[in-house]
Amino acid sequence: MRWFGRHGKIADDEVLTEYGDRDRPVKGKPFKDHPVRPDIKNAVSLMRGKLTVDEAVANFPNRLAVAREGEGVRYTTAGALREQEFRVEYTPSEWNPSHVSVENLDARREWTDDDSARFNECFGEPEWKEGGDE
Repeated sequence: MRWFGRHGKIADDEVLTEYGDRDRPVKGKPFKDHPVRPDIKNAVSLMRGKLTVDEAVANFPNRLAVAREGEGVRYTTAGALREQEFRVEYTPSEWNPSHVSVENLDARREWTDDDSARFNECFGEPEWKEGGDE
């Protein structure tokens, strides 16, 4: 993926969205709470703005713009993540212009279970595509 670099600051009160999928969990969880490929990018991906499930799905290449049942989103703010000692960077790509990277203050440090717990504490309850059960 080609990164366009840093494009401005994200205010503490800016809402950020994370996409998740109950039917395709990562390590048993519908939302990623740790870097999936820390050898490539030691960060978790979010999106700028308070996006609906359909809006979030529309940010992914090779996807229809309509979410499936079981897909969802959850929200936080940049400030909530920073209070938990995470760095929040706007890192748009040609495939996702709203991409945000969340990493430890020391990005070289391995992401721990404690980091995942602090990351999860920053979010409210998820919103799932209508028709699915929580």
